[in-house]
Amino acid sequence: MGQLCGKKDYSPDGVSERKPRKNYEVVRFFMAGRGSAGKSTIIRHLKYLCTKNSSYKYCNEDWTEANPNDSDDDLWKRTIRASIIKALDVFIKEAANEKLELATESLKEFAATIENLAEDEGEIENLDLTEDFTTHLLELLEDPAIVGARNLKNKLSGNIALFDGLNYFLEPEKLKEVFAPEYVASEPDRVHGRLPTTGVHRYYFMLNRIRIEIYDSGGQASEVQKIFNHLTKWNTGAVSKRNFILFVASLADYNVPHPSLEKETMLNDAAAFMHLLLNNDHTRHCGLLIFFNKKDRFLEKMADPACRDDIKYIQGLSEDEVKKYVEKGRFREHVMINAASKPFVDYLRSEHSDINSYSRDTCAIDPNIMNTFYEVIRKEILNETISSVLP
Repeated sequence: MGQLCGKKDYSPDGVSERKPRKNYEVVRFFMAGRGSAGKSTIIRHLKYLCTKNSSYKYCNEDWTEANPNDSDDDLWKRTIRASIIKALDVFIKEAANEKLELATESLKEFAATIENLAEDEGEIENLDLTEDFTTHLLELLEDPAIVGARNLKNKLSGNIALFDGLNYFLEPEKLKEVFAPEYVASEPDRVHGRLPTTGVHRYYFMLNRIRIEIYDSGGQASEVQKIFNHLTKWNTGAVSKRNFILFVASLADYNVPHPSLEKETMLNDAAAFMHLLLNNDHTRHCGLLIFFNKKDRFLEKMADPACRDDIKYIQGLSEDEVKKYVEKGRFREHVMINAASKPFVDYLRSEHSDINSYSRDTCAIDPNIMNTFYEVIRKEILNETISSVLP
């Protein structure tokens, strides 16, 4: 269930003996996080689960059932194709940077086409999606130069970040499907895709009789600047006594340098942002649920020899743990995850120990873990079993 934290420490063993409260009180979550922490993906997964489990319902504002598949098909088609084209453009440039040359002249010409498309996204809509185009895409991916560049994806030049669901789309059969003229994005495609949230959105879910409202404040730079205004509006006039900050942080950002603060990472920046958020008058009455997200990408980076020197960014490890990792690449998953989340734990211990808090490490594109998220809400939060994240 992950680590637990806060002033109340209820035993989970007692939860199963209690009956859930039969009321229609709304549990409200103000969702926040930095950049591409995975907030939108979490929402899409919750919607997707509503199509797979009759106990889960996606709702309108008045709590009548809504269609979870209400996204624009054309928008998703354009977005997914553009994301793949941009990723291929990154690999082409990385190959050139590493002095890796494409095998044939025809592939070099096709690579130039991809670079032009990445520069002018509008032209992607006008693509002539012939069988030759898809064949060249597959040949490009299999070229040794691009394979070499893909192997460097966790340490790309210029700290360029690829979207986390990329590998899913680079499977040959999926690639053929996406660039077929009749393509319509499936729900799993949308979950693995990247569609940044702009503006404020409210989402309503029901688990049996449990009403859950998630207020997504956005995560792009322009939205983060407005977050405290959003927080004031969210809190003003609230009648529910069950209010929580749902903070999403990407563990995979442990080695992503901050663009302007030397020696700081984006994960440390997220911890500092959470600290500011919890110091606000409008959050003092709220509980806290932290999602340490993108566990899969974090562990992938930890297992990548190219990222081994980045252990310097993770504090709180024993000398023995560091030595084993640096010399042999050996590590214990839970130890590394706990160490990466240490900046958040330190803030909670020193500044916010009076807040009822709960955390879990997760992966937004794993439906089993997201199903557990619903169970956490039902059994842990609604039955007042919020415990401590502090070790």
